[in-house]
Amino acid sequence: MHPTPKRRGRPSSGTALSGAERQRRYRERQKSRHSDANSPASIPVTRNEKPGNPEHRRLFAIPHPKPSDSTALAVPTLPEARTVTGDREVDAVLWLRDLCKLAREVGVLDRALEAASRIKTPMEELERRYTDWLKGQLGAHPLAVALSRIGEIEGHVTKARQRIRLHAEGLAIFGSYEAAMSDTAPERMLAESAVLPEDFDGWSRLGMDALAEVFARSVNPATLAECASELRYWDWLYQIRARMVETERPEAYVGDDEPVVTARREYVEGLLTVLIPVDRQEAIHLADALKAGLVDIGSTDDGTRRAEILDHLLRTTP
Repeated sequence: MHPTPKRRGRPSSGTALSGAERQRRYRERQKSRHSDANSPASIPVTRNEKPGNPEHRRLFAIPHPKPSDSTALAVPTLPEARTVTGDREVDAVLWLRDLCKLAREVGVLDRALEAASRIKTPMEELERRYTDWLKGQLGAHPLAVALSRIGEIEGHVTKARQRIRLHAEGLAIFGSYEAAMSDTAPERMLAESAVLPEDFDGWSRLGMDALAEVFARSVNPATLAECASELRYWDWLYQIRARMVETERPEAYVGDDEPVVTARREYVEGLLTVLIPVDRQEAIHLADALKAGLVDIGSTDDGTRRAEILDHLLRTTP
């Protein structure tokens, strides 16, 4: 449950409050409830200072790729051609699917599309033949049969292009696969400051009051823009790591976020229904970000969270 936002009015003079003044008064009210210097309520704002938490903005800024000094040319690697089903056309499509899964160079994908264009049998027919073959295999899992969509080569190529791009970005930022899998500065901050219940597994929901206690000592966002930046950071980090795992360890399972990150995302999403917009422009940017998928609607009760955020913006935007 999230607290119902109070409707903001006007001062007795009848003059509308500025965005900065709204933020200042809001934080003053919150300051009496939270004593920690890093809580969103207690970040000081002066007349000539940009509202927010500079330490948070620095910590959750997505890093820029570093130029590479390497002049080595990548040598394309192709999967070995195998006889899987005994059907030459089906095996060719399976090989193209493996090529998309293992490719590290975009040029290889262009060759996959060219090879797929030379297959004259309709892909629907090849998928039917492959499904029939799967059904005849001892121990074939029903889910594997249901997901045996081998003919969507263009879709495989599109996903592979994104994987290759994000893998390259990860290497340019972190320097290596091992470094990318190591804790980043925001993760270290949470490990040192967050106090999760011992039985928290990342699946249960704690609620905002409990989450505020969990992250009372953490570096927290103080504006809606900082909340959005942090949520983008976690999504970016997950996508980079997932695509690097798919590239470097194709058979490995891409896991979920760590429980502390899952709780943190829930907390920051909750702050989107609590913090007051600095100004109308910030509210518009947040609404645009929500439309673009900033909040994982599928994990927050079928859009209830987004509705709460939009309602909050309507009631509190200057």
